[in-house]
Amino acid sequence: FHRVGTYDVVARVNRWLSEKKTNVQLSGSTKLDWQLTRNGDLNSDNRIGLEDMNVVLLNFRKTDAPHADVDGSGQVNLIDLNVILTYFAQTGAE
Repeated sequence: FHRVGTYDVVARVNRWLSEKKTNVQLSGSTKLDWQLTRNGDLNSDNRIGLEDMNVVLLNFRKTDAPHADVDGSGQVNLIDLNVILTYFAQTGAE
């Protein structure tokens, strides 16, 4: 990327809601500090909703379901469900 200027930049990481930084001055080696804070988008639709909660509930107490293990602890449990409920109905930046 070699176009210097001011841009709106969106970061999208699997299982996390996207975040947006506006009016970012980009130059040859611009470094952005992203702090993605809303985990739980298990179906990658950039929204935390019933589908994501169902993935956790259908895999509850399993240790062989990394796709539903929101916190990465190795087991789908109440912590994973709590993360989904904390960010329920939120959407990521477009």
